[in-house]
Amino acid sequence: MLRLTCPFVPHIVSADAAVVRRGRMKTERTRHIHVPPSSRAGGDGPTTVHLPSAPAPAAAPPPGPLSSGEDLFSLYAVQSKIGDGGMGIVFLAKDRRLGRFVAIKRLSHQAQGNPSLRSRFLQEARAVAALNHIHIVHIYGLGEDADGPYIVMEYVPGPLGATGGGRAGDTGQPNPPVSLDRQVSRNGQYTFNEAIELLLKISKAIAYAHGCGVIHRDLKPSNVLLDETCEPKIVDFGLARLMREEESKLTTPGEKLLSLGYGAPEQESDASITDERADVYGLGALLYFAITGQNPRYFREQDIPVPLRDVLVKALATDREQRWPSAAAFMEALQAVQSRTRVETPTAKTTWRCKWCDTVNPLTIRFCSECGWDGGENCPECGAESFVGVQFCGTCGADARTYEGVTILLRRMRAAVDATEFERAAALGGRAQGFEPAGPSGRALVKEIQELRDHANRQISRREQLKELIPMELRAENYERAREFIAEYRRLSGNRQQFVEEERQLPGLTLKRDLKRAQRALHDRDWDYALHLCDSLLHEVAPDNAECVSLRHAIVRRQAFRRGARIVLAVMALFLVYLLSAPPVMRLAGSPTPATLRRLYPPARWCYRDGLLAFPLRAYARLWDEQDLEARFAPAAAPAARAGDAAQPSELTSLQTYYAGQLREIESAQRQYAATWPETYKAELDALMERRRAAGDYEEWRALDTERQQFGRTGAIGAHSENDAGELLALKQKFREMVSAASVEHARRIVAESKKYINDLSGLQSRYTKDARMGDAALVNNEIKRVRATQEIRKAEEILADFGSHVEGEPAGALSATPVAADRLAELRPLRDHYEEQLDAAEADYARNMEQWPGKYVAALNLLMENYRTAGDYSGWQTVKNEVERFSIDRSIQTGQLASEPAKLVALQREYLKQAAGFRATRARAIVELALRQIESLTE
Repeated sequence: MLRLTCPFVPHIVSADAAVVRRGRMKTERTRHIHVPPSSRAGGDGPTTVHLPSAPAPAAAPPPGPLSSGEDLFSLYAVQSKIGDGGMGIVFLAKDRRLGRFVAIKRLSHQAQGNPSLRSRFLQEARAVAALNHIHIVHIYGLGEDADGPYIVMEYVPGPLGATGGGRAGDTGQPNPPVSLDRQVSRNGQYTFNEAIELLLKISKAIAYAHGCGVIHRDLKPSNVLLDETCEPKIVDFGLARLMREEESKLTTPGEKLLSLGYGAPEQESDASITDERADVYGLGALLYFAITGQNPRYFREQDIPVPLRDVLVKALATDREQRWPSAAAFMEALQAVQSRTRVETPTAKTTWRCKWCDTVNPLTIRFCSECGWDGGENCPECGAESFVGVQFCGTCGADARTYEGVTILLRRMRAAVDATEFERAAALGGRAQGFEPAGPSGRALVKEIQELRDHANRQISRREQLKELIPMELRAENYERAREFIAEYRRLSGNRQQFVEEERQLPGLTLKRDLKRAQRALHDRDWDYALHLCDSLLHEVAPDNAECVSLRHAIVRRQAFRRGARIVLAVMALFLVYLLSAPPVMRLAGSPTPATLRRLYPPARWCYRDGLLAFPLRAYARLWDEQDLEARFAPAAAPAARAGDAAQPSELTSLQTYYAGQLREIESAQRQYAATWPETYKAELDALMERRRAAGDYEEWRALDTERQQFGRTGAIGAHSENDAGELLALKQKFREMVSAASVEHARRIVAESKKYINDLSGLQSRYTKDARMGDAALVNNEIKRVRATQEIRKAEEILADFGSHVEGEPAGALSATPVAADRLAELRPLRDHYEEQLDAAEADYARNMEQWPGKYVAALNLLMENYRTAGDYSGWQTVKNEVERFSIDRSIQTGQLASEPAKLVALQREYLKQAAGFRATRARAIVELALRQIESLTE
């Protein structure tokens, strides 16, 4: 694990494979000293410690509120958490607009409550945002949302191959960050020249920060990240101090801020007095760690190469007055050491150079005159022991000077590729044509040189291709691709001035193109796409463009109009559904109509009665057998109580309501029949006319047509005529009998329902008389008299009486138009009476079973409750008790009301539910069988 520490957030990133250094090549075959884990800086790196000090007043909050800007998650897609700790959290995210990876750093909830930590967090962002250097991590944004402040900064992926999984593009994720301490832990400490080159870059960045008025104060290996090409990036300015007077109040007098071994000694006593020399101490500590792999806390001069001792000892001086006065002075000292020790040509035959202290010695001596090294060297091909200056290996015969020249050539090619000097890299690759390797190591060098040369040639070809593609994309108005190609061309060529004019014109061209597209989309009613184009232009290209703003307002207005129209249409559709639902709902609700429905459908009642759509709506209601929908809304009629009478009893009111509902149902059925049979009669007339026409019988067709026209005018079946054919006469007789039978059936139902109502009233009157409730009995008696005197009942009784006299042999009217009709009616009456008796018997059996079924179910529930009580199962007893209470109200069992537990109750419910279904099925089968037998008898 690699820990990137800072005062707020410890960043923890995994790096499982060795880091491959690019851009670094040893000038000689030297052995790296691998420091044991106990003495080397560990993977966790040094820890930043806040030493306790005297209480100090809390730092003042920043001068103004943070700008929240756009929503953080709308701009960045968070990939994963790459570090967390007691102070804060760091996330890896991807910029949705630019497609690049960024690091989002934010305080934890605990740290947000500390004003000092919050102020340091904001100061870090402001300090780094003021710096623009290649070796300092960049800040992209600072904001605040519901979770507190956050910093969006550059994400620094580690060197290629650091994770052991190949290039980052293979997985779509960037390489994890790699810090300097992790690099040393995995690959060993740096060589002399490598360490100097690294510190020169870091020193240049620190000198630039000092020039901008920023002191880092926390330089340590974990705060130096290495990018994909092993270039350093300085991170974590959490302890940074701004040298302006108004910005120095976050560090109070007496406060102690340091990282053990890397912080300047004066930071242990009072961090508020630190200046540029504190960073000089940190640079010296980094150089010591890079060379030795050890924490400078255990500094020993003998571990440092002789040419660097004076420079490093002065940088790590305890007294800051003895140190280098600035980072620039320290950098100049390193450059002076580098200029004295740089070797770019193969070793001369007459001398050899010590790889530890860089001392030049004559070949005549075996040991270094400065440090005593024995001059031992390894063959670059087979690794056999040899002596510095010996040209040919005694084991494999490899030419050490040739190998050294090829190694230097390879290093220069790598540097040229890294600097995008591909022509130079290709030219350098041609110089290795005469090299003849003596073994696999030499062949590996040749292979790498060839790969670098091929890579350089491919990049040159790609650059030339881009030079042709960019104008083509501009002509095709693919400005986004043109911008990407320009960026890629600059990266490959290193020329930042190429295509500057074209890039300057891109915003205007993009604006012109997208405005045309938005106008075309608006014309095509693709308003969402047009609005997206306008928003993109206003946000990224032209924030204040008047034409774009006007176009966006037009799109918004049209969208609002469309949404309003959709809402109106939806409301109208819902209202139409509401209107069309009235007849089926009324039919399902039965009679009398529940009060809830009467309160729900008053608007529908008005539309069916007086609205513009009243005629088609009433026709629609008739399809649902609702001939008079207005009557369904009327409340149940009850006789008005006379003055002085006592209040009407509830039993009487209930009987009156039920009776009124039954009468409405009977009238509704009669109206429905009266509306449907004329259409049936017309249809049969038309069918008979068609048959006569096909047969060529004009006389009968003419008689049928006359009857059809007369019935259309009067709505009554014509009288018998001598000219009527047999088929027309039979048809008239058939429909007269049908109409008469319907009238008789209507009268019979009215009389039967009235008799049942009077019987119920008589029973109620008798009960009131026995209970000495004479007033209530008088009210019931008045209701009996009123029902018997009703004109509708008298008319029904007259119809039935007339029908009985016709049947007994006194023909009159339509029912006895011929003697044959009377004989047929007399023959059918026994069949009908027998059929009705069997129907009454089936209904009686069903009524008896359904009357006994609730009692049996309640008895079974009580027995089950007793069983649970005996067994001590209170939960089961309570559940069964709840079912008893529910059934006493509902008096039914529905499938959706079945209990889930206990099992015995579920089984009992299913059993009695099945019994009820069996009763209904038995009744239905009996009715069907009776009807089939009756149809057979009638057919015979």
